[in-house]
Amino acid sequence: MAKDISAIVLAAGKGTRMKSSLPKVLHPVCGMPLIYYSLAVLGSCKSIKKIVVVSGFFKDKVKDEVNKLFKGVTFSVQKKLNGSAKAVEAALPRIKSEHVLVMCAD
Repeated sequence: MAKDISAIVLAAGKGTRMKSSLPKVLHPVCGMPLIYYSLAVLGSCKSIKKIVVVSGFFKDKVKDEVNKLFKGVTFSVQKKLNGSAKAVEAALPRIKSEHVLVMCAD
């Protein structure tokens, strides 16, 4: 029997090495923002019951774009961009399930 799994998608980073004002996860790849591909995979998994996207850099822009593409995604904000572990920590209050998948949006 499949377990109920929550997914945390890490999407808070600036993408500094990309030298762009656009958040890294919103850069287009084959016509879609990078975050689309992670969310599409998660959305196709029947065991994934909740998806929490952790945003930070241009959080409203990321949220708006994700909401255009997918319904039912929950958001959490990483206020201080200080690493992946802190991003996961920011999402944990929104997670109820025992099993959690952590996934990068890039």
